[in-house]
Amino acid sequence: MSPEQLQHAVEQFKAAGGAIQIVHVDARKTHERLTRADDPALVEALRQHAPLGIVAAARELRKGYATLYRIAERHGIALQSSRQARQQERARLAPHVRRLAKRMRQEDIAAALGITRDVLRHIANEHRIDINSRRP
Repeated sequence: MSPEQLQHAVEQFKAAGGAIQIVHVDARKTHERLTRADDPALVEALRQHAPLGIVAAARELRKGYATLYRIAERHGIALQSSRQARQQERARLAPHVRRLAKRMRQEDIAAALGITRDVLRHIANEHRIDINSRRP
């Protein structure tokens, strides 16, 4: 938008009864908020929740993603994406699924591992595990 077009739009806005408000942002407060020392307890909690992924950490710690990413960057904490955390958890469960699939039904395997049948099927498909309990 050119300056002339902007001026014309402002005049139209005012003519329609609009009022322009000027908002002043105190840059010092914003800078202080961004640079103040982080709560050591929050930093330690973030370290513990980092392997769970950013979504789970934000939910557990009741903080926003941007806040947690900023704290993690300042303190050298490597946050996993939630997708990576899920993949690692599923890979960890795969040997258990393989062992239990030989003698249990899907429903029982899922209950034993504390997962849903959908997650069980996803693990089985991803790791090529036969979980069909109706084998002859």
